[in-house]
Amino acid sequence: MSAETLIGKSIPRIGSVEKALGRARYTGDIILPGMLYGKVLRSPHAHARIVNIDTTKAERIPGVKAVVTGIKDTPRGALFGIIPHTRDHLLLPYDKVRYVGEEVAAVAAIDEDIAEEAVSAIKVEYEPLPFVLTWQDAMKEGAPLVHEHRAKNMAAHYLVHEGNVEEALARSHYVWEHEFTCEVASHALPEPFTALCSFEPSGKYNFWMQTQCPFQVRQGLHNTMKVPLSDIRLHSVPMGGAHGGRSDTPPGAFIAGLLSRKAGKPVQIKFSREEVEDAMRDKAAKVWRVKIGFAKDGAITGRDIFMMLECGAYASSAIVELWVPLLIDEVLWRSPAYRYDAHLVYTNKTISSMMRTRAHVGPMSLDVAFDQVSKELGIDPIELRLKNAVLPNEVVPSKSIVTSTALSESIVMAAKKAKYSQKRGKLAYGRGIGIGSGNMQAMFYMGFRSGSTAFIKFNDDGSCTLFTGNCDLGQGNVTLHTQVAAEELGIPMSTIKVCYGDTELCYQDPGNYSMSATVVSANAVKKAAQDARRRILETAGDLLDVSREEVEQKEDGRYYVKRRIGKGTSVSLGDVCRSAFKRGKPVYGFGDYRARIDYSDFSVDVKQPYNEKTYGQKVTAYSFGTTAVEVKVDTETGQVTVTDIWAVNDCGTVLNPLLVRGQMHAQLSFMLGQGLYETNVWDEKTGRKLTSTYRTYKVPTANETPRIETYTLGIPDPDGPYGAKEGSLGFGCGLHGAIANAIYDAVGIRVYDVPFKPETILKLLKEKEAKEKRKKNSG
Repeated sequence: MSAETLIGKSIPRIGSVEKALGRARYTGDIILPGMLYGKVLRSPHAHARIVNIDTTKAERIPGVKAVVTGIKDTPRGALFGIIPHTRDHLLLPYDKVRYVGEEVAAVAAIDEDIAEEAVSAIKVEYEPLPFVLTWQDAMKEGAPLVHEHRAKNMAAHYLVHEGNVEEALARSHYVWEHEFTCEVASHALPEPFTALCSFEPSGKYNFWMQTQCPFQVRQGLHNTMKVPLSDIRLHSVPMGGAHGGRSDTPPGAFIAGLLSRKAGKPVQIKFSREEVEDAMRDKAAKVWRVKIGFAKDGAITGRDIFMMLECGAYASSAIVELWVPLLIDEVLWRSPAYRYDAHLVYTNKTISSMMRTRAHVGPMSLDVAFDQVSKELGIDPIELRLKNAVLPNEVVPSKSIVTSTALSESIVMAAKKAKYSQKRGKLAYGRGIGIGSGNMQAMFYMGFRSGSTAFIKFNDDGSCTLFTGNCDLGQGNVTLHTQVAAEELGIPMSTIKVCYGDTELCYQDPGNYSMSATVVSANAVKKAAQDARRRILETAGDLLDVSREEVEQKEDGRYYVKRRIGKGTSVSLGDVCRSAFKRGKPVYGFGDYRARIDYSDFSVDVKQPYNEKTYGQKVTAYSFGTTAVEVKVDTETGQVTVTDIWAVNDCGTVLNPLLVRGQMHAQLSFMLGQGLYETNVWDEKTGRKLTSTYRTYKVPTANETPRIETYTLGIPDPDGPYGAKEGSLGFGCGLHGAIANAIYDAVGIRVYDVPFKPETILKLLKEKEAKEKRKKNSG
C-alpha cells in the first residue's frame, strides 16, 4: 500500500463538473415512457372543513388520466409523523385544511397545461374556520384548535431538570435574564421540489425525489400508503441542497404515488417556487427566555430556560426541533443546576421542520449574556467564556458525556485571529467587533436508525461499487465515502463507484440527518473496506502460497510476499478478484456501525414517547467552534453589514480540507442571511404567506458576502473515522451572537430578535438617543 495517505488531502467534490456543465440529471430532468404530469389543487383557507369535492368536470377534460382527492383516495387514519405519539398529518386530507396552500386534490394529464385546466375545474366546498397565526394567539383561552385532540394547541412538551435551579439562582452573585426571538425562516433551496412515481402492476412504487433521508421517507410512505416496505423503492438522484427541509415524507410524493397507481402510468409533479415556499417546510418561530446565575468569580451557577416553538399546522419533524436545542445548549457552557422547559405549539401556518440553523438562539443568548455580565463583574469577556466552557469528558445535564471538545481552543484562536481584544471598544463609531460560539451534534438519537450498514462489491477487473444508504445533497458525501474506502483498500478513488440512497439496493442509514454522514456512515464504509481488504489479502495469500499476514500491498498496487528480497512474484487486484470468482468466493466487504448512543429509555409505547423526557447518551460526538465578526452599522438606514468573519472549526481530524472550507463558507452565508435579511410575513386577515418568492424573501448573494477566513483545529474525536466529526454546522451557530455583540460594540444598542432588521436598529438608536438626552437634561 502506498505510504501516501488520502486523509487530509483536498480532493475536489465528485460530480462538480457535471453540475457546473449542466449534465447532472435531477428529478425534474427525468422523463419516463408514457409519463404524465401532475398538478395539485391547494387550499385558499388557513383553516376550514372540507364539505365536498366535485371532480366531475375535471375528469371529463380530454387528456386527463387520473384525479385524486383525500375523500376518495387517502387510506383512513393514514397519518404521517416521525414518531407515533405525534402522527397528525394526512398527506392528502379528507377532513380539514389547516394552512393556506395545503393539498386538497390533484390531477394527472398528458401535459402540464391540461393538468392546470383540470385542477381549476375541481370545485371544493369549504366551511371556513377561525385560525391562529402566532403561538401567543394559539394559547389564549378559547382559541381555535388546530387539532381538536390537542388542548391549548399544545403539540408536545419536553423537560430536563437537574439540580435546584431556584436555589442556585437565589444564591447567585448576579442574575441575568432576557427573552430572545427568531422568526419563521425558509430553507430557500435552489432546486424546487419534484416528485416522480412509476407504479408497476406488481404493486411496486418507484419514486424519484429530493430527499435527505431515503429510509425515513420510505417508512413514511409505508405508514401513509398502507403498503409493505418491499413495495416502495426510492431511487437516488442528484440534489440541489436540503438544509434539513427535505427530511420529512412530502405530500407531493404521496400524491404522485396515488396518481400513478390510478392512471397506471408514471406521474411527475413539479412544484413552482411559490408552491415550495407556501406548502413545503419552514424553520419554526421561536421564543427563548433564559435566566442565568453567576458567582462572583464568573462561574455559571444555574440556568433556567423556557422555549416556545411554533410547529405550524402539523408536528412533523418539528417535534425533534423541540429537544435538539437542548443537545446544543447544555454542552457549550457548564451549569450545575439546569432546567430546559420546551413547548411545541400548533398554528395555522406552513409546517415547520428541521433546519441546519435551528439552534442558533440558545448560543446567541449566552454570548450576549457573557458580554453584558463581563462588564458587571469586571471580568474580561473572553476569560468569562473560558471559565464556563465545557471540557472533554464532562457530563452534561441530560447525562451525556462530551468525549471531545476544543471549544476553549476555538475561542482563543478566533479572538487572536480577529485581534478581538485590541479592537473591542476601540473602533470608530458605527463599526464594531463581536464573538460567538456554537456547536452541533454528530448523530443524535434516532432509535434503531442510529446506525449504518455499508457494502462493497468487487468486479473481476479490481474495480468496485460501494453501497451506502447515505446520500449526497451537494456537500460531498460521495467524495468523502469514496476517499475513506480508497484509503482502506489502497486503490485509486477512480476505481470506486458509489451507489447511494437507493432503498432497494442499499442497507439502512440515517441519511443526511443528524449530521451523521461522517461519524456513522463513513465509519460503516471504513469497516466495509477493511472487511473487503481482509478477503483480498486472504485470496492473494492463497495465490502466493502464504498466509494472509505475510502479504503486503506495495506502491504499484500489486500484492507481494513480505520480507522477500526484490519484488519477486506478485499478483494484481484483478488477479485476486478473478481467482475469487472462480472459487465461488467473490470479494466483498460488509461494514456496520452503531452510534454510541444510550437506547435504554426508548419506548415504542405511545403513552411514554421518547420526546417527553430523555436522559442518557443521546449524541455520539459534538463539534464546536467560534466566529468573530466585524460589522458596519449605517445609522441613517439601520442596515447592518458584516465586513469580516474569522471562523474556527473544531471538527476533529479534517479528512478533506477543500470540502470543509466549502461547507464553512456555505454555513456562514446561510447564517448571515437569516441573521440580517430573511423574514417571512403572513396576511393576518387571510392567513396567506406574502413572502413566497425571492423578490419578497431576501437571501444574501455574492454581493453581501464578507471577507471570510476559516481555520480548523484538527483535534481528533475518539468515535469518528480517523478522528473526524461533523464539520459544516457547529462552528457557525455562534454567528448571530457575534453579530449582536458587534452591533453593540459599534453603536451601543442591544438586539435580541433575529433577524436584526434595519427598522429595529433605527428604533433602538432613537430610544438610545432619547435616553441620553433625558440623562443630559436631568444632569
